[in-house]
Amino acid sequence: MKILFFTYDFPYPTNSGGKTRAFNLLKFAKKDAEIILFSFVRNMPSTTDLNALRDLGIEDIRLFPRRKLYSPANLVSFFSKNSIFYSLYFTPTVHSELLDVVREKKIDLVHFESFYTGFYLHHALTQLGVKQVFGTENIEHLLYKEFADSQKFLPARLFFQSQVKKIKQEEEAFYHRSDCILTVTETERDQVSSVCGKRVEIVPNGVDIASFENAERKSNPEKTLLFMGNFTYFPNRDAMQWFIAHVFPQLPDDIRLIVVGRNSSKQEYLRDRRIETVEFVENIHDVYSKGSVMIAPVRIGGGTNFKILEAMASKMPVVALSERIDGLGFSGGKELLIAKNASEFAEMTVRLLEDKKLQRDFAATAFSAVEKKYSWTGIGAKLYNTWSSLVHEKS
Repeated sequence: MKILFFTYDFPYPTNSGGKTRAFNLLKFAKKDAEIILFSFVRNMPSTTDLNALRDLGIEDIRLFPRRKLYSPANLVSFFSKNSIFYSLYFTPTVHSELLDVVREKKIDLVHFESFYTGFYLHHALTQLGVKQVFGTENIEHLLYKEFADSQKFLPARLFFQSQVKKIKQEEEAFYHRSDCILTVTETERDQVSSVCGKRVEIVPNGVDIASFENAERKSNPEKTLLFMGNFTYFPNRDAMQWFIAHVFPQLPDDIRLIVVGRNSSKQEYLRDRRIETVEFVENIHDVYSKGSVMIAPVRIGGGTNFKILEAMASKMPVVALSERIDGLGFSGGKELLIAKNASEFAEMTVRLLEDKKLQRDFAATAFSAVEKKYSWTGIGAKLYNTWSSLVHEKS
């Protein structure tokens, strides 16, 4: 098979959820497929980053600078029927190159990974006999609706709400242009299926179990909480603002919090003697040696939270809010502790920190559950089989 895989950001280093997903889908689904990578970039990747993709056997890599968010050209989105993301990501030159490569390389299938590349789904590809897969990470308009509705400044709220309407229209148009849509949870599969009659497959987020299983085990610091997340992503900012305002004051003074993620040091509400911020960690496994309990107070967004899965694979117990774990299929009380409000979150956190046996029990059960349901090996095989069945349909 010849696959053109299109990402909204270069998928290495894996320092965000979207990049982690894209890299591992490529790593574990590639098998004997020949893959050409199209990728938008904000900054040109280093030779080391490019080699990480070449090590997967991907030699043909085409990079396209993404327009800056504050470019004057984006002002057109205020008055256009299209969202600001169309202005950021769609250019006729990239579309033309996509069609040229499809013709020249005799591409069988184009995989558009995430909403932001969906603007290149096109009937011209169908006319060329190419199958089109639209891979979603979230139901994007619902994610932005939560953000828009949270805005207290009325003009900002009205602007973002108008963008949500445009995103919803675009997203649903992408479904109809696709031959197959990928979702990460059953709930999102059902939401997409209610909108269109196209084939929908669940390809969840996952964990490279072998890398965690073989990682050196270290003794985790006592009474130290860990949070991981990119703070350029608003659900992570919302999560920590809520935790610091409503949960942290309920915790004993000897409990520390380590926050790891891009722009974490710039968050004013994290400046506290009990909080340490870390912008970047070279080795992901080192991160999980920094705390004894992972907190996941994320309230906004869909999909599955990579950091929860990685913590479970690292045998680190997790306390999470109920809003973001439904899609994981865990009941709570066995694999992780699930809180409904700030008081429960504080109580469960203290309980875990003070009970070493409880920590070990949750860690062991969590690892087994993740190994069974969320290994990238099995997820990659499912995606490869989906590609293959679509291509064979064509022939």
